[in-house]
Amino acid sequence: MRLMRRGFSRADWTGDGLVTIALGLVVAAGVFLPWANRSSGHDVNLSPHAAVGVNGALATPWGLPVLAMAVVVVAVGVVMVAVAPVRLSVLPCLAVAAAGLGIALVCFAASRHIWDPLRPGLGLYVDVLGAILLVPTGLAASMVASILTSPAVMAKVRARAAARALEAGPPAVAGPPAVTGVPVAEPEKGGDS
Repeated sequence: MRLMRRGFSRADWTGDGLVTIALGLVVAAGVFLPWANRSSGHDVNLSPHAAVGVNGALATPWGLPVLAMAVVVVAVGVVMVAVAPVRLSVLPCLAVAAAGLGIALVCFAASRHIWDPLRPGLGLYVDVLGAILLVPTGLAASMVASILTSPAVMAKVRARAAARALEAGPPAVAGPPAVTGVPVAEPEKGGDS
């Protein structure tokens, strides 16, 4: 099996931006789901509704920082979709990865304050999952930005594409479609003599 080499394009950058927006929205939604819930006799209570007397994430010291980082992540994703990458586009992408790490650390700190009779809630799990996925997404987007803005790398990509086009040869020119059973008139040979 031969692996195909593939160049990067603006579509890769836009795709990374869309994934960044989606993950930022998932993390923001997780803040509004319960981070802790009453024990249901299992290790996890995935009810989307908080039990009476259990504070929401925004009523704790951990909810607002996570929401703020999620808003930054969504904003970076929107800019990625709207604007082509430039040389400094690597920095916001690394900020997305750092935000993912920060969200995960805040969620882990919050989870240390959940004890019996409470269990971690659905929102905490959603935010941890979103944070874990933001780290490689930010790193991948920074790699794509670096490649798309590097003149040396893009020159190699263009040279490889040109070499593949030469190997393939000129595209076949298709003639007029053949129609069976109908005689084809020969063009008249005439001259002005």
